[in-house]
This record gives sequence, C-alpha cells and structure tokens, in this order.
Amino acid sequence: MSGPLVSGETPGPMALPEAPSGLELPADRPRPPVASLRGATRELRLTAALTASLRQAVERERASLDLLLLAGLAALLSRYSGAEDLVIGVSGFLPVRIQWTGDLPFKELVVVADGALSAALANADLPFEALAGEPGSDDPARGLPFQVLFIGTGGTGTGSARLPSGERKLAVDLAFSARTVEGGEGEPRLLVTLDYAVDLFDATTAARLLEHYAALLAVAVAAPELPLSRLPLLGEAERHQMLAEWNDTASALPRRTLHKLFEEQAAARPDAVAVVWDGGTLSYGELDRQAGRIARRLRRLGVGPESRVALYLERSAEMVAAVLGVLKAGGA
Repeated sequence: MSGPLVSGETPGPMALPEAPSGLELPADRPRPPVASLRGATRELRLTAALTASLRQAVERERASLDLLLLAGLAALLSRYSGAEDLVIGVSGFLPVRIQWTGDLPFKELVVVADGALSAALANADLPFEALAGEPGSDDPARGLPFQVLFIGTGGTGTGSARLPSGERKLAVDLAFSARTVEGGEGEPRLLVTLDYAVDLFDATTAARLLEHYAALLAVAVAAPELPLSRLPLLGEAERHQMLAEWNDTASALPRRTLHKLFEEQAAARPDAVAVVWDGGTLSYGELDRQAGRIARRLRRLGVGPESRVALYLERSAEMVAAVLGVLKAGGA
C-alpha cells in the first residue's frame, strides 16, 4: 500500500469527471454567499493506547499511518453525510476521490483509499490554477473540488489550509493534520489538529467531531473487519451523557389519582378552558360535571374497582369526559 501521503508544496490536481459537487455536512450555520476564509483550531491528543493500536495496525495491514488516518476520515465523513463518494484534498491540495458501494468493512475501505490515492498521484499533472476558483470570483474558495483537507503526518505547514498566495486563511470547511508528540511518561502520542471554518462551525462542534474521529479510529483499527455502519462515533463520556444523564428524567409523582388531580384543577379554575376542538371549547367545571354524570350512571350499572369499561368514541370532548367518568366510577 501507499507510503506517506504527498508532501510537496505544489502538486497539481487530477481531473474529477462527474465527481460529487459538494459534501453535505451538518453545520451550525448556513453557508454564506461569500466565504470569509476565517478559521479557528481545535486539537485532540489521542491516548497512548490508541496511538499504539494505530501503529500496530500499520504493521498488520501493511499500510502507512497516513493512509489509515485518511480512511478513518473518509469513514467519519460518510457517517456524517451518508455519502459513499467523497473528494478529500491531501497535502498540497491534491484531490483524492474515494468512492465505494455498500457497508464495507473498514479494512476494505483502506484498500479503496489506497487505490484512490495512487490514482490521484498518477494524474497529478494539472496546475493549481485549473481548480483554484473561477477567474474574478469574490470567493477565493469557490470552485475547489473538495471541502475537507487532510494534511496527514508528513504534510507541510502548520495544519492550516493555505491559499496559493500564502495567505494564512482557511480555504476549506475542515482541515485535518496529525503529528507525533510526547505524552505522559515519555509515551509518544498522536496529536490531531482540526482547522475549521468559523463561518460554518462552532468550537464545540469541532471538538465533538475530533472526539468522534478518535472513537471511530479506536474501533476501526482494533476490529478492521467491522462494517462502517458499526463503527461507533460516541466516546465514553458522550455515550454516558446521552444514555444516562439526558435520560435521568425521573420525577416524583403525586400520590393522588388522575381524576382527583383533575377535580382539584376544576375546583381551583372552573372557568379555565380544559378542552378545545373544532366545535368549540369546554371549561374545567363543565367537563367535571359531565364526567360526574357519567360516573354516577356507571356506578348504577355496577362499575367499581377492578371493572373495565370499553369506550367506542371518536376523538372528541365526549371521549375526554367518558375517560374521566370511568375513572371517577372506580373503573379502568
């Protein structure tokens, strides 16, 4: 498989016939008519365990670290957008088109990404100006065949996707890069940097995207035979928040029956509107009196505790009164 991703300063892009025109990523704001090119940065230091797993996968899969990171990014973007045809720029603004069909295992996506990268490098013979935007356009980013840039561990620059003029502004929506740094106790770790367009994304969204990238990579390299749909995006903290904290909605219920609570409301606000339907409105007092009449009738018919009463009514004020009447009579 391929070695380090392209790291030269000015490789040209390959032609991309019938390539997807854009990637529908969930953003915090609509895309402006003209991009401001303002970017901001978030970073995530991968755990020592994940860094080690990635390096083990390099040996096992006979793939470069950058190729594994690129395939992981393709899987992440696919999960975010639902697309199976992606164009990702690599260092030097070389567009790489990665396309597949179906729910591939991650290890097969690595092979697909390797072939796409090789094809892009073999066709890198056009000048950058051929894709850098329409002449005279007010938007320097307009016309780029990709919205996401992957610089990788061997890329040049500081992680910012720079325009040919050298202007240090972000010309894409997202730019990923990675480098090895020293971790705790001298253990090397990968530091993933994400530059993001502030026109579109908030800092919290960028941070969450990095966390999802790390969570996906952790399972992808540990179990590369898993299909892409089964690669998780949520880390332990976010999973706990969604499954435990946000579901902690238990509330103490009053130790009174439903019809008793209704009677209290009817006594306190008899003229307040209780039911609204096409034919008009019904106050709490009126509804309580109707339900009381139904309850007395049911009791005379033998309805009491443990009795079950069948209702056959259209959705209406009468149905509400009947339900309350059954409960007042002691039935269900």
